Amino acid sequence: MQSSIKLKENKHLGILFQPRSGSHVLRNFLSNMTSRLDLGEYLSTNSVNLEFNIKEDGYTIIDKSNRGKLAPTLTNDERKDVLDTNLNTLQKMSDIGLYSVFGMPIGNHLKFYPEFSKILSSRQDIQLISLLRADVLYSIISIVICLRTQIWHNYSSKPVNRKAESFYLPIDGLEKDLNQYIRALQDIEQNFNNVEVLYYEEFQFNVNSLRNKFDGFPKRIISMPWSKFQGNYKDLIINLKEVENYYEQFVNEHREYFPQYFGKVPCVQFPACHGHQPRDLSQLQLVV
Repeated sequence: MQSSIKLKENKHLGILFQPRSGSHVLRNFLSNMTSRLDLGEYLSTNSVNLEFNIKEDGYTIIDKSNRGKLAPTLTNDERKDVLDTNLNTLQKMSDIGLYSVFGMPIGNHLKFYPEFSKILSSRQDIQLISLLRADVLYSIISIVICLRTQIWHNYSSKPVNRKAESFYLPIDGLEKDLNQYIRALQDIEQNFNNVEVLYYEEFQFNVNSLRNKFDGFPKRIISMPWSKFQGNYKDLIINLKEVENYYEQFVNEHREYFPQYFGKVPCVQFPACHGHQPRDLSQLQLVV
């Protein structure tokens, strides 16, 4: 059984998350359980974030009307400035004893600010947690559906089925996304070597199971302001067999980055409703 993650006092909680891995749910949970501010994807340049005016005797929050929406197009230097500014703000918050929960998408900064990982990992006032989705293919498909429908979260109290047309998923695009995922994992391994890892599948169907994943706060049941989406996104892919076959081959060729498919992450159980998962092809060859 995987040991629980011990949350430390007097630190920000930073979630290094793979997109479509339930980071908003985890942030909300940790914010409620530990009484920390939920800053959203604060170390991301993709969306508009909160701004703070912090002084020695307190702070004020500047909550923009378009917070959480896609950020305007920025130059690489402007994107670096956003990350530096927000990281400095976190230090100012620490200085007055104000702590938060925030998210940072893995690999998102590598093209324009690769050294930022080392800067972030050196911070003593931040406890980092890596949040991954074991079914990497499904996370990629989920992003495609979000982009096609422009619906990222279900704010209804009931499951909702997003209406989307069937589509062809190009294999070259899938290969690019999978290679970006590997580069993000390599960055985590190099710069955040001892970071605790949590998988979305560990709380996918029961948010309150997160109470057993962490220690260091009072245990209580909380509710979430979101519901899951209905339907199986794979049903929309015209070339699904080709996609699943390619994903299986890719996973086997890069198995060191996909331990969840080779019996090394026993806490992960793949939902049967998500269909075919990669097999260990070396074992199949032995049988033959």
